Amino acid sequence: MGLLLAAGSSNAQTIYQWNGGADLTTTNWATPANWAASPGVGGTNGTFFARLNVNNATRSPLVYTEAQGITVYSNNSANARGLVVGSGAGGSGTFTILGGTFSTLGSSGQDAVGNSDNNTGTLNISGGTYISSASGLAVGLGGGNNRTSILNVNSGLANIARINVNTLRATINLNGGTLAVSNIAVSAISGVNATNNFNGGILKARGSTTSFLPLVTLAIVQCNVRDGGAIFDTDGFNISVGQPLLFVPRRRCRD
Repeated sequence: MGLLLAAGSSNAQTIYQWNGGADLTTTNWATPANWAASPGVGGTNGTFFARLNVNNATRSPLVYTEAQGITVYSNNSANARGLVVGSGAGGSGTFTILGGTFSTLGSSGQDAVGNSDNNTGTLNISGGTYISSASGLAVGLGGGNNRTSILNVNSGLANIARINVNTLRATINLNGGTLAVSNIAVSAISGVNATNNFNGGILKARGSTTSFLPLVTLAIVQCNVRDGGAIFDTDGFNISVGQPLLFVPRRRCRD
């Protein structure tokens, strides 16, 4: 495994920036023109002292496949994030994992999906494995107006320390595969609106807790059980679910 350091500094992170291409089919990670010129194409199949920003806006999304191998962005500066999708002035972003393993384990801050004015951040796990930092995944960071955050687990494994929802519109779709998490917390703030759609994927506990899916006041939270059903795997742990689970057939469900 290699360690990549930013040029000219022994303690500065490298920030890889995916901007996408005008041709929406150019999703290949190895396409140089779709990355910011400096530092260029994001490192893969190794361990890097780095952060990945995905801000393709209306351009082609970023796709990670088995060809990228096992990649770890271990950004251990104070409160530093390893993965940020659709946040800041760069605009909205979409990151899809189809194979291989992408991990931010070792980064000190939460990964983040969706933040800042008018941005939509989307993280799709559709194969392979995603492993978050020990701080987990922020589905929104609480900043900006008209912001949206989406996490889709369709197949494969999303192994996330914890999920913290803090955005105006958040949706977690569990359509397949496995979402392993310690708990899903929703910020008790007026205006936060979160929807969890259970549709056949497995929600797996990483430890015993009384706040696995807690009841939240002030924020609007809805847990929909769609046609695929809600499947919980306690893995031998004791967990509690405070949120009501509502059966909503697909034809009637409103995201």
